[in-house]
Amino acid sequence: MSCFVRCCSRALKAAPGLAVVGALALAGPAAAAGSATLTSRGDQAGTVARPLTFVSASPAGNVVSVSNPGSQTTTTVGAPIGGVQIQATDSAAAQTLTYSATGLPAGLSITPTTGSIAGTPTTKGVYNVTVTATDTTGASGSTTFTWTVGQPQASTSITNSVAPNPALETQPVTLTATVTPVPDGGTVAFDDGDGTLPGCDAQPINSSGVATCQTSSLPVGSDQLTATYSGDPSYQGSTSASVAETILPDTPQNLAKLTLQYVDSSAKFQALGQFAQALINVLANQAIAALGSINPQITPAQLASLAEAYKQGVAVLNAQGWLTAGQANTLNGLANNLNI
Repeated sequence: MSCFVRCCSRALKAAPGLAVVGALALAGPAAAAGSATLTSRGDQAGTVARPLTFVSASPAGNVVSVSNPGSQTTTTVGAPIGGVQIQATDSAAAQTLTYSATGLPAGLSITPTTGSIAGTPTTKGVYNVTVTATDTTGASGSTTFTWTVGQPQASTSITNSVAPNPALETQPVTLTATVTPVPDGGTVAFDDGDGTLPGCDAQPINSSGVATCQTSSLPVGSDQLTATYSGDPSYQGSTSASVAETILPDTPQNLAKLTLQYVDSSAKFQALGQFAQALINVLANQAIAALGSINPQITPAQLASLAEAYKQGVAVLNAQGWLTAGQANTLNGLANNLNI
């Protein structure tokens, strides 16, 4: 007898709870996988019994939902946190959840069995935290929020100055930056428009908010100098307005001008009467003008001889109180680098 049975004329007796939905499809709730015997009755006399194994489809995976606790703020570093409780639910009953977290502020941790975050934060900053809850089947859910430790960053301003100005090519100049308000940390970098000055890229800030750097590497011409504060966890960074610094070539004439500048600023010069001051400046400027007409073809030996004579004059001015020891040392150093 043929086992082919037309769906429109057959009746199938299946396992309890199952019904015929088409020629070969069964539908209905089934508690578990198992087997049953289906009986087919056609339009001819007799029945055919055939064994059939059925499998109950697995239910959809568990769904774990984690509630977002919102942005967290801890204003004081070193202050213990009693606990921020993370709440999570599982679509399946009686599931045990295990909690984990990434991105927590240093000093904080999460209890895996309860989802409570506690500890003592040690470092200021803004942290992106992700908390994940996982059940025993491996199903998981997560949430992300920010955690700020310390007060929000305060704004800063920075000023910049340079001295002396103008200066000779190989004359050391000092750059000074002042950050307001005084920050907890960070550094200052000095820039001449073409990049950070060598050795001036990360100058520390003292307790008065001041950072300095001394350099002799500024190029001849007008240099635009800026200072940039890096910022720290409590204070924002900032950049100063540019300051123009004029750098002159190390010529005898420019060295003489610098010498006269030092003399004019001395206490001895300031004690003179106006006539005496004017006379000194007239004579000195005549000598300076004469130095400007030095033959560019002067030999190295002649230039060295001129420098030596100049140093002797510096020694006299220093001995007589027209120059300080520091000024004399600066001038003598510059005399070693004279060029025409």
